Amino acid sequence: MGKNNLLKVGDIVNLRGNSIGLVAPIRAVVKSVSDDEIVIQPYNSNSSINLLSLSEELFPLPVQRYGKWGYVGKGGQIVLPFDYDLADFFEQGRAPVSRRRDDFFYQ
Repeated sequence: MGKNNLLKVGDIVNLRGNSIGLVAPIRAVVKSVSDDEIVIQPYNSNSSINLLSLSEELFPLPVQRYGKWGYVGKGGQIVLPFDYDLADFFEQGRAPVSRRRDDFFYQ
């Protein structure tokens, strides 16, 4: 898989707060990407998290790049393109997404 198909520094990642010990969903920015770690830093925090250390069941995660949302898998690879104006977490195999005025679920 080419480097264009991976998370990039500056991408915004949404995480469920309970997946990392917090109560609410959080937003984090990608700080660095290498072969063995993807470091993200939650907004309003000095701590960082290695995305590759999170549980497989949390993925795919909604990610924002250049104002559009898509989804990445555990290794940081893009599994759904950055085509959506809004995107939420997958639950029971479905995720609500919106493209302009068209709301729908992605399975």
